[in-house]
Amino acid sequence: MKTVTNMLKSEFGKLHAKFKTVSTIHLKELQDEINEWKQKKYQTVIPPIYVYSEIRAICKKILSRILQKNGYSVDRVILPLKLLAVKSGLGQYGKNNICYVDGMGSFTRLEAFYTDYEFPTNNWHEKKFMESCKTCSLCKNACPTQCIPEDRFLIHADNCLTYFNENIEDFPTWISPRSHNALVGCMRCQIVCPQNKKFHQMNEHIVNFSEEEISIILQKTPKENISQELAKKLADFNLDEYYSLLGRNLSVLMNK
Repeated sequence: MKTVTNMLKSEFGKLHAKFKTVSTIHLKELQDEINEWKQKKYQTVIPPIYVYSEIRAICKKILSRILQKNGYSVDRVILPLKLLAVKSGLGQYGKNNICYVDGMGSFTRLEAFYTDYEFPTNNWHEKKFMESCKTCSLCKNACPTQCIPEDRFLIHADNCLTYFNENIEDFPTWISPRSHNALVGCMRCQIVCPQNKKFHQMNEHIVNFSEEEISIILQKTPKENISQELAKKLADFNLDEYYSLLGRNLSVLMNK
């Protein structure tokens, strides 16, 4: 006796057609997957120095636990951190004017704190530049805006893509759309640097925006009107202070 399945196979076979059967218990899974398609996500990169709140809090906690316990005060200070790090001997400058820390490369977040505890060692040195930069031009060649010169140490900061990424004005027409590579800042010179070869796993933070969140950002919805979920995501990645720039920056990344 033929089963229902066999009879259907026979009839559909006459039409040179095939079929598969699926239980209705999978309908919810199907709906969930359709919803995922509707809520497409866009993934973008944030350079490591822009995500700072967690590490800053950890540093402050460690300093406070040890110093304040012994009667000394601690407070964060706003200083030129790259220069301070190099003058202290913590790091050295690269040709791209970025600070490189031994064993960490340039994928670091620098922080500085005041304390009234007098440390026995006062680290203060002449500025140092990495010897390897003298015979290397990878960062210069990779720079999307050609802001790293050959004839001097200081870069042309007013031509740096990071400078334009952090300012509200429209991007100059001479900047190629293909130059854009991060939601804020720029990673090109650091990614190609041989001194960072071991540390590429530390080089970026990835943030995912849903289709709805992308629409909110691109429409430049006032920050006070965005969802709590999006507000938290921005705060977690320290992007809330750049919110007014995100619509423009995200747009060029999506359209490059």
